Amino acid sequence: GKDYLIPLQGGADARHEICMWEAMVMLQPMLKLGYFSLVRDSLSFIFKLQDSEYPPKGNFTTTKGAIGCIGTPWICTTGSVLALAADYYRYSHDEEFLKKYLPSMLNAADWIIGELKATRKLNKDGSRPVGYGLMPSGMATDGDTGRLVVKTDNFTLWGLKKFSALLCELRHQRAEEINKET
Repeated sequence: GKDYLIPLQGGADARHEICMWEAMVMLQPMLKLGYFSLVRDSLSFIFKLQDSEYPPKGNFTTTKGAIGCIGTPWICTTGSVLALAADYYRYSHDEEFLKKYLPSMLNAADWIIGELKATRKLNKDGSRPVGYGLMPSGMATDGDTGRLVVKTDNFTLWGLKKFSALLCELRHQRAEEINKET
């Protein structure tokens, strides 16, 4: 094995301060190189942070299903992890992984969709508020808590879209429902 290959800020245990977005950026290219066990080990650890004491920070209706982060609790964490997990399965065809983590992936997608729906409320005058249909404000990057930032929605929706495409490929019973939200 290649035990020396531990991605910066994306290791497989709590001794690393992990930024999930950065971990996703570093781990995705490893899939193309065939480092499946490293990515799987990292994802296994990352999914332990779902519904944990380390939720993303923001103005959410709930954090149930959200994937947290020991490092920076960015809102885009859940979508970034969904993208990585969907790509991991596409490259590896690891049925054991899919069986174990598909429920977690569905919970993550449900959290994203629930938060998107929660922002689809019109102003009293019938107009759309800034942020209509986007993720709620929160910690999008290191220094901007409480703002709406394009990065949040880009990576959140990208991950939801990749996961939706995977569900369609698998002909999963919820594929159409989740695809409508992308």
